[in-house]
Amino acid sequence: MAPRVELKYAITEDGAQRVRRFVQPFVTRDPSCPAAGGQRVTSLYLDTPLGDFFGRHVARDADRFKLRVRRYGDDEPQAVYFEVKRKVGHVTEKRRARVAARDVAVLLARGRADAPGSPTPHGENLRLFLWLMALHRAAPRMLVTCRRESYVGPEPGCDARVTFDREMAHQEVAVPSLLGDPERWSRTPLETGNVVLELKYSGTPPWWMAEVARRLSRRRMGYSKYVAAVADSMAGTRSAVRGREVPA
Repeated sequence: MAPRVELKYAITEDGAQRVRRFVQPFVTRDPSCPAAGGQRVTSLYLDTPLGDFFGRHVARDADRFKLRVRRYGDDEPQAVYFEVKRKVGHVTEKRRARVAARDVAVLLARGRADAPGSPTPHGENLRLFLWLMALHRAAPRMLVTCRRESYVGPEPGCDARVTFDREMAHQEVAVPSLLGDPERWSRTPLETGNVVLELKYSGTPPWWMAEVARRLSRRRMGYSKYVAAVADSMAGTRSAVRGREVPA
């Protein structure tokens, strides 16, 4: 499998519109993101009692990983995804397992892949997640949400994707819930602009994606929504967001 690369950029809404117009002839809307206005993506991040996962990112460790449970859509889902996201340099590896939403609390409490219900696809990925969770004594720490507009490229063997993330928000949690409190969302800070653009590909990027990367080279950043959320929470610079504006 070719290494997967994820490049992130902080841009304005005007910049996002320009990028969309440029890539439009070369991409199609992601089938998993059918809504014209984008799709709500909410992730429950786990961390150690001392926040080691956060610390490794801040220290820019060359080899680091995150544990998160992700759901898609504004409504309560039937299924969610347990994900181990490892990053080595600029190369990303993501291993995920689809799990019935009703089993999330049981799995995170037991730390074993033996929750009741239907069999879980990619069970080895779930076992890895739970093993790492137990090894590091990781527990729910932060909910992070955004509205994602997503496109895919047709190039075979490349898996090219372009995503625009907006309305980023977060709240601290201590329980295995992906819903959160509608009154406790805070805006997740972004140094410049208000949109996070991600260019994702495996192997060699298509020429149009390489051109976007070249044009936006000065806007490129190392950014993690989870790290930004934790840093914001630790600094106490919370900016209240009404629940109906940033639904969970």
